[in-house]
Amino acid sequence: MVEPHYRTLSVKRQCELLGISRSSHHYRQLNGGEEADIEDTKLIVEVLEHKPFYGYRKIARALQHRACH
Repeated sequence: MVEPHYRTLSVKRQCELLGISRSSHHYRQLNGGEEADIEDTKLIVEVLEHKPFYGYRKIARALQHRACH
């Protein structure tokens, strides 16, 4: 979402417009960024395909359970 090489808006201003802190942006970049978000979303969708009635708490538990096994 934040484009570091965007010429007319600095990273600071882009973060302000998106409502995120610069430190959060830099942390995400160091830890996989949007690719990690996409993988997490795919896992959530996979759980929801089998259990569409799950809420966020049960989804979180299901993902934790999968990570342990």
